[in-house]
Amino acid sequence: MAAHFPVISRQIALTGNIGVGTPGSPSDVSVTTSGVWSFASEASGVPSSDSLAKHLGDRLDTVSGVTYQNASSSYDMTAPAMFPVYRLVCATSSQLSVQAGSSSSITMTDIGVDGTMTSGIPASGTVTLTSEINCAGWWSAGIELTKQTRPDRHEYRDFGSVYDGTVDETDYYGRRQSLRLMWEQVEDANVFLHRAQNSTYAALAGRDVDDPNGLINDANGLLEYFCRGETFRVYFAHGDYLTIRKQEGGRIRELADWVTEYPDDPRRSTVNLRGWKVV
Repeated sequence: MAAHFPVISRQIALTGNIGVGTPGSPSDVSVTTSGVWSFASEASGVPSSDSLAKHLGDRLDTVSGVTYQNASSSYDMTAPAMFPVYRLVCATSSQLSVQAGSSSSITMTDIGVDGTMTSGIPASGTVTLTSEINCAGWWSAGIELTKQTRPDRHEYRDFGSVYDGTVDETDYYGRRQSLRLMWEQVEDANVFLHRAQNSTYAALAGRDVDDPNGLINDANGLLEYFCRGETFRVYFAHGDYLTIRKQEGGRIRELADWVTEYPDDPRRSTVNLRGWKVV
């Protein structure tokens, strides 16, 4: 199993600290930010300057004896996980760990850490810190995209007469590109929180039962932030994305507007993400 594009990403805000240092002796480091994209990559696969991964790397760089190396860091879509994995490469002479801060800690699962993230002992002066679960703010189906359409939506107003059919007028305002993405057989653990917390369903999706992220139907899930009018990016490959929002006057309000049961397998769903405009 491995992750698949597209990845849908939104901005997230962090407030608080993480603990960084050699195992057993961490120091608090602030990772507060006003908003970075949960997933954002360059064409080469390295984290973009406005990505959560790059933000974390820059904060690691403030720790004495640690130098973050963004050019060597990456998003891994081939790791044995059905979600993106970031790998942060740092120059250091000792093992490195990232854990909850001793005070004012952020929620560690927001940055893809389930407990403590610990590097190996460096053999060549570098260590790699690898995310363990989904980060907050992104969604990926974990399977290949079934269908993508980008139809135009035309905006106009017209007038006419019921007495004279030759009398009419149209005010045309322009067109806007829409976006629809569809997947068949999406694992229910990537849709529903209660399925993500079930070990059987979580195993089918290649995720941990402690992973609260990467869902559609949840207080932090894709559907709620869509309905709130958040701006998203949808990455179709590294460095290749569209910026999208919900369409005006849309009627996407509940899960059934996007998700239906896959007819041949009740453990999986058909996901039809519609109602988006390209901005």
